[in-house]
Amino acid sequence: TLHLAGAPVALADFRCLNPRMPAEGGGRLVYDMRVHGDTAEYTVANADLRSGGATVEGDATIARIHPAAGRSTVLVRGADVTVSRLSTELLHRLVPSVAIPRRGVFDGHVAMDGSLDSLRVDGDVRFADARAGTSRLTARGVVGLTGGRSVRDLDLRLLPLQLATLSGAAGARLPALRGTVTGRLHADGTARALRLTGTLHSANGGGSLSGGGMVRPAGSRTRYDVAFTLDALNAAAFSPRAPNTHLTGALSARGRGFAPSTAEAVVAADL
Repeated sequence: TLHLAGAPVALADFRCLNPRMPAEGGGRLVYDMRVHGDTAEYTVANADLRSGGATVEGDATIARIHPAAGRSTVLVRGADVTVSRLSTELLHRLVPSVAIPRRGVFDGHVAMDGSLDSLRVDGDVRFADARAGTSRLTARGVVGLTGGRSVRDLDLRLLPLQLATLSGAAGARLPALRGTVTGRLHADGTARALRLTGTLHSANGGGSLSGGGMVRPAGSRTRYDVAFTLDALNAAAFSPRAPNTHLTGALSARGRGFAPSTAEAVVAADL
């Protein structure tokens, strides 16, 4: 058992636990580490830490259960964290196991509880993408971070969302996207088969759409079975590979691919 309480405390004091901790910055926190049987438990409480212009406040407990004859499990218990001006570079230094495919700065609040394959999340986060601009999302539902990404009964509000951030984070699993959207989404499924419903409004002259269906991301060979109601939709506002359109009415599509020259799809429209 290890118990540390600091007010003030320097982040550099924790380099014995994490060599990548910043040399500058500090604040206050209570840190406990307990090992009992097959479980190791790490708790940070009453934290108020600052490094450069960034602040991190809150509480969190992470437990790792590693049975002798089984696979290890990671549990998050009562995590409640507020951050301000937290860069992805600093976040990776504080928590090296976190992989973030985009560079930028986070502000917001997140509460989490559960195992990594069934983690209940309630958050309101703003991300200033260094290349794409600022997105703000609120999220409430269950996400899975192990064995392939998954979501369950996840409600999202986009206030707004930079689509380039989304496609950049997804890598080859999604085609290139662009533009800014606002709206609401409901999601269930995995990174290989995702059911989406909701309404999106383009913030840059692309109209709007509502509806949803099943999407199986695979880059240019993404499969889909979707149906939407369109209002002055310009597809080119969402993807650089899409043609300019001005569509109002109903549209459904089932197939794979997006480029007109290579897509294989059955499309029904009443426009």
